[in-house]
Amino acid sequence: MYLMNGNQSKATLEHAHDINGLTLVESWIVEDDVHDKSRKYGMNVPVGTWMGAVKVNNDEVWNNFVKTGKVKGFSIEGYFADKMERPKEPIKEEVEAEELLSKIKNILINE
Repeated sequence: MYLMNGNQSKATLEHAHDINGLTLVESWIVEDDVHDKSRKYGMNVPVGTWMGAVKVNNDEVWNNFVKTGKVKGFSIEGYFADKMERPKEPIKEEVEAEELLSKIKNILINE
């Protein structure tokens, strides 16, 4: 939703001041504890973490914050969900439980 709504070029400094010239250029979900690209960057984040790489085309931000080390990364701001929803497809464990209950019922009925 973040990308579909075109938010990849929206950024703020300290969640207070709009910044121009920053664009999300890569986005991925960490899928492996060992071989994920995040490990290449020295990050040890859990599987399932949403990662991104930002291109900084703003000399002031680059020189005064990134190059000096004042900023190590950027946070995004967004509204991602307003309610929990069940998956449209049955969860594997639910299907397995229903199959097991059906087998137990058949055994009890046939005894």
